[in-house]
Amino acid sequence: MNDSTRSYSPSVVVIILLGIILALLPMGSRGDAQSEEDQRAWVGALDSLSSERMLTDVRTLSSPVFNGRQAGSADDLRSAQWVAQELTSAGIQLPLIDNKGIAFPSTGAGKEEPVGIMASMVSTPLIEPDPIVRTGAADQLVTAQLGKDYLPVFDSPSADLQGQVVFVGYGIVDPAQGIDDYAGVDVKNRIVLF
Repeated sequence: MNDSTRSYSPSVVVIILLGIILALLPMGSRGDAQSEEDQRAWVGALDSLSSERMLTDVRTLSSPVFNGRQAGSADDLRSAQWVAQELTSAGIQLPLIDNKGIAFPSTGAGKEEPVGIMASMVSTPLIEPDPIVRTGAADQLVTAQLGKDYLPVFDSPSADLQGQVVFVGYGIVDPAQGIDDYAGVDVKNRIVLF
């Protein structure tokens, strides 16, 4: 995959847009007592949203600069600090946590040590030399190449397994919206791909 030509599906863009809208919602709604000034600010914030801006932010967070953002890593902390800085720049006040500091108090200060909710680092596992991933029917296995055909996710332990793979779209189950990607799919004793 060429990093400079990534494309995002419309559903990903919609999810990102909804996330930004939810982030912009006021923390304490005042209902009818909301002033006209607040209304204008809200409309202005909504008008400033654009798919180009959202894609720029997604590209930034998914760029090699943050090295995958594994949970608990220094790259995860830096990406969280970047998001906190973007929210602060937009005038959004970050929430307080138990130690009375903001969730990411080192934003912009260059501090790389985890604080507050990220009190301990998780070391990044290493990939063994020449890892092997084979896919296909037992008599027609195809060997995938690291980096070209797949990138491992470090959040799971290594495993040697074989089984039937079933695809479930995004794996979403939302009865309120009438979405069930698992409907009619037998996942028992199978590897679920989404």
